[in-house]
Amino acid sequence: QASPAANELYGIDGMPEADVQINITDQAEIKMTYLRAYPENVRKNLRKFLIYYEEFEAETYFYVWDREFFRIIEK
Repeated sequence: QASPAANELYGIDGMPEADVQINITDQAEIKMTYLRAYPENVRKNLRKFLIYYEEFEAETYFYVWDREFFRIIEK
């Protein structure tokens, strides 16, 4: 498994905490188009993280799930 090895290598316990959040409502349609373009074997895994994304239109789904979170890493 990659996660335990990465945690040990980098001296961390899990994913780093996000320090930036970006509103993605303006990109809702294109993001949904990309998500729905994946083949079924990929969408099977996406459903684990993006619950019910196939059940709603983009505007409704990304009205609720309207942000993405990132960690800024400086060199």
